Amino acid sequence: MLARFDASFASIDTVAIPESPLDSEVFEHVLENDVRLIITVPYQGSFHWRFSNSGNLWTLNTETYELTEITPNGSVLRSERMELDPIPVTPEEKVGVRDQLGWFIQEGGSVYLTRIPSTKPVVLGLFAEDSGHLWVGRIALEPDGEGRLFDVFDPDGRFLGTLRLPFRLTLHPEPIVRRGILYGISTDESGAASVVVATVERPGSRLQP
Repeated sequence: MLARFDASFASIDTVAIPESPLDSEVFEHVLENDVRLIITVPYQGSFHWRFSNSGNLWTLNTETYELTEITPNGSVLRSERMELDPIPVTPEEKVGVRDQLGWFIQEGGSVYLTRIPSTKPVVLGLFAEDSGHLWVGRIALEPDGEGRLFDVFDPDGRFLGTLRLPFRLTLHPEPIVRRGILYGISTDESGAASVVVATVERPGSRLQP
């Protein structure tokens, strides 16, 4: 449970933390001191949630690309599922998992490529504007589209369209949109990070960097 407080630290209510419906596969290794190393198998679906500006919560199941609005006590208000085909995991991506989890292997853990899924979700996560609009980060099929594609939904969960940014925008740390101004972190082809500030213009959902 989460407790919510107003600006004067007076208690408002309590909120049930949404529970993930996913049963994720993991790689596990036990060290000599009985410490367990547990890491999630890459390319599986994930579960995310954010508060809406109405006081409810939005959840995102990336495995099924399903957005659900729930009340603080967990009652479902509405749900929107996007029917998009999952993206195949390439042989190169599977082999690359060994490099990605090299530290785990060095500690004595085993990484079995047969447990890597054959497909991956089409979306990565979400963030919300102060207006209540939701942005869902899409996985791009082309290399130059990485971090640029976002599906945008209105505060009621209606799909408005897919937005392609003129810059890359990372979801971690999470972007902030306040009064029509987006603040976030962008990376270039070499991985160098920089702060980006852009205006969000509607209608048309255009961004001006």
